[in-house]
Amino acid sequence: MIKKELFISVINNMMAQKLKDYSNKNIVSEAFEIDNVGDILMNNDKLFRSIISLLQVWFPIDENGFCEIEHYCYDNNFGKPTIESEYITPEMLYDKLIKNT
Repeated sequence: MIKKELFISVINNMMAQKLKDYSNKNIVSEAFEIDNVGDILMNNDKLFRSIISLLQVWFPIDENGFCEIEHYCYDNNFGKPTIESEYITPEMLYDKLIKNT
């Protein structure tokens, strides 16, 4: 089983990378006055999908094709889908995944 600390570190690093990419996208877009430059230069989707695939070794997709990790990262914006919503930490996600395995 993947250790809790490593899982949390991986998710936190993915979130930090997403925030850094977003910041860089804005800087480059402003500098060159191009709206979609970040989509071309700063797309880590393949890397994120690979990381999630590795995490699925310990926390597989369910029988309906649902992946709690993908849902957390993509649909719930790393645990904070809206400004009003309560933040779900990577630790809380890990605990939920462990409980469901």
